[in-house]
Amino acid sequence: MQTGENTVVLLLDSERQTVVLRLGDREAEMSLSDWSKLIANPQAIKPKQVA
Repeated sequence: MQTGENTVVLLLDSERQTVVLRLGDREAEMSLSDWSKLIANPQAIKPKQVA
């Protein structure tokens, strides 16, 4: 799949119970439980700083 530079790709992995977000060459992964909390209350999860 070809996507633009500002396209966010959301992948749900039901086997591993994770959500993967991709933006360009960056990727973030979180548990489905954390994803549900984030959707319900965006301030519930603080972002982690990545070097």
